[in-house]
Amino acid sequence: MGERNTGYFDTILIIDDDVVNRKILAKIFSDTYAIREAPNGSAGLSEILTRRQNFCAIFWM
Repeated sequence: MGERNTGYFDTILIIDDDVVNRKILAKIFSDTYAIREAPNGSAGLSEILTRRQNFCAIFWM
C-alpha cells in the first residue's frame, strides 16, 4: 500500500468486539501504521491509559 507513516500518529488502536472487523482494519492500515487491537471498549480504554500515548480516535459503526 502506502509509505510508512512518519507523522504525529504512528499507531492505530483498533477496538471492536468482532475479530473479523479488527483484522480487516489491521490489514488496511498495517503498511502505514503500527497496529494495536482491543476486543472491547474496556480493554481499549485500559490500553490507552496504560500506554499514555497520543492517539487519534475513529468511531465506526
